[in-house]
Amino acid sequence: MKHLTPELISRCNLDDLGREQLEGFADAFEGCTIERDYWPAQRKQFFEKLFQSGDGFIDLRAIRKGESPRQKFITIGDWDALEGFIEQYSNRDLYFGVAARFRKGGRLEDCGNIRALFVDLDFKNFTDSKGEVRDSWVWSDLEAFHQADIIVRSGGGLHVYWLLTKPIHLQERGPAFKTRLRTFASILGGDKGSAEPSHILRIPGTVNWKYRQPLREVTIVRI
Repeated sequence: MKHLTPELISRCNLDDLGREQLEGFADAFEGCTIERDYWPAQRKQFFEKLFQSGDGFIDLRAIRKGESPRQKFITIGDWDALEGFIEQYSNRDLYFGVAARFRKGGRLEDCGNIRALFVDLDFKNFTDSKGEVRDSWVWSDLEAFHQADIIVRSGGGLHVYWLLTKPIHLQERGPAFKTRLRTFASILGGDKGSAEPSHILRIPGTVNWKYRQPLREVTIVRI
């Protein structure tokens, strides 16, 4: 565990706004800490559940409003390259394509094996009459009926994954898999716009920069 010190903040490669917000966070909560050291090992475990050697490439994206997205394709298993990408673009929203790419492209026609069904749940769909998020509604629905294998807090909701017994090759069964994704999204109240086989979701252990006050970390809840 590392203390959120000015020295650590200076090494985070943040823009002026990001640095100001982190410094304000540290001032407001004396003695606060931020856990970082465990993330590479946990990320590796996360990605090894979703990809296997021979699947091809992982499509990585770094996105910041007002700028062109950064994109990189890493060979599955090259976790040093993954960590390098995360470190290089730590001041951007970071995503990965859930489906492996058999060639370097981000469209459905570039996708090969996919090893999980997934749903993007937005917390704004689980609010009470006052507009406040009711986490208990989300957890009750997931735990009682769907026993997900992986759950990630995205900073604004949940990314939920159900691992498949066998991978589905999207060049052979892409339309059928898309229909299944949309069915899951409909049942769970998920984002139907995210129910695309080539969709990208947030990388665990990174920051959701969409919500600036406060900044929100993308965390693994279950793996």
